[in-house]
Amino acid sequence: MDEDLTYSAPELDRSVVVPSQIRTVLQAFKDALFTELFPGRTLVPKTLIFAKDDSHAEDIVHICREVFGKGNDFPKKITYKTYNPETERYEKSETLIQEFRTSPQLRIAVTVDMIATGTDIKPLECLLFLRDVRSRVYFEQMKGRGTRALTPTDLQAVSGADARAKTHFVIVDAVGVCESDKTDSRPLEKQPTVKFDKLLLGVALGKRDEDTLTTLAGRLARLDRELDSAQRQQITEIAGGKTIAQMSATLLRAIDPNAIAERATGMPTKPWPKRADTENMWSVIGRTNYRSSKNSSN
Repeated sequence: MDEDLTYSAPELDRSVVVPSQIRTVLQAFKDALFTELFPGRTLVPKTLIFAKDDSHAEDIVHICREVFGKGNDFPKKITYKTYNPETERYEKSETLIQEFRTSPQLRIAVTVDMIATGTDIKPLECLLFLRDVRSRVYFEQMKGRGTRALTPTDLQAVSGADARAKTHFVIVDAVGVCESDKTDSRPLEKQPTVKFDKLLLGVALGKRDEDTLTTLAGRLARLDRELDSAQRQQITEIAGGKTIAQMSATLLRAIDPNAIAERATGMPTKPWPKRADTENMWSVIGRTNYRSSKNSSN
């Protein structure tokens, strides 16, 4: 197809969600991986795919296995509900995140909010967006997942000997998230002088303004980076199974314009008319040097 086609928001959203369209994007991604994106590599670089909801993430995982011809350990969903059909049990998110960090077999993770903020996956080299994001703060948080640096030795331990060094990360944009209008980016710490216990008490008593929620989300994300694994596990148990990263993401989700609009209208939002051929399904491929991105939002 050479002509430009214009879609309404609901039509474009359906084209992203339906299996045939997901398959088109993933096939184009696979075809470009070792030629344009990461020439000379043999293992798929650690890739994080952002889905719009849990059902969408499930579809992406199943189609990813078909497109790449790999088994269950190659792509996995890492959300609040991750069911393992082999064990017939729900898997703990912390276990899956650690597996994604260290396992040479798990190459692609699909998430909604869980790894969007506050979670370090240092070997991560590619972000693939199959959902739009209206909040600039939240988008910067998502991009921040790719900026984490690590030594060549640590990278090669999970991505093979031909992964010489992490010199950049790649954004594959299948929905125009890099071009869509966003709300202004502002620091999460909007109440830096308020003590942590006062923030928690305020929320417990019903305080739900944006400044309080974003400040608390930022404090939780920072706390998550400072704690060791035993301390994180202790808090997860106290919080009924939710990790600090999950709680931070949930707070940001509560003020995310995308989520608010969808809850208000009952319809997903995808305001990006774009060319409909295969090439342009992921036309915006941003190569970002992680050294220049270290100061991005976490």
